Amino acid sequence: MAYPGITVLALSAWALVSDRRRSRVWAALAAIALILSWGPLLKVGGNILTYTVDGYRGHVVLPYALLDRLPLFGLSRTPNRLHETFMFALACMAGTGFADLSKRIRLVCTAPLLAAVVSSAVLFESVVLWPMPMTDTAVSPAIEAIARQGGDGALLYLPSEDIKALNHGALRDQTVCARPIVGGRVFRHLPETDPWETTLSGLATRD
Repeated sequence: MAYPGITVLALSAWALVSDRRRSRVWAALAAIALILSWGPLLKVGGNILTYTVDGYRGHVVLPYALLDRLPLFGLSRTPNRLHETFMFALACMAGTGFADLSKRIRLVCTAPLLAAVVSSAVLFESVVLWPMPMTDTAVSPAIEAIARQGGDGALLYLPSEDIKALNHGALRDQTVCARPIVGGRVFRHLPETDPWETTLSGLATRD
């Protein structure tokens, strides 16, 4: 959802060069959606960028902060969901660029062959050029012991600093043990839970 790929970007750039009239609307939509998807404050490397002037500490405010003040706009989901709109506009531009290329290259069965090559490049590019991160799938001895036990029961997970690893590990352990998870799965941190999370994680960590 957040990685367009070199092939799609190249086709979109070609659409802007070859057919600016048809692609400029999609380009404007892509630019607006991309800027708004950055949220109200600029982040660099996952951290909010701050600056200090005469002892005053501030942040770089982005256009999304203006929309956030509109009535009922706070009911919307997270800003990065606008990546989907950006990808949709980019896909339309890539289609325009592909259509122009298929017309310029006049060979027998060029269009189907070109479509197969481009589709394969889009499909395998992120896997070959940018490998997806992998995690360890080994099951801990405690989970293996619980899996061998009979009777009822559930798995209770304490808060963890690595919330993604906790979610994936919870699903893996739930599958191995064939037991429910107490409290369900939590995807996002709430600001008010940080002190409790730090305390519980410290109690659960072995020295």
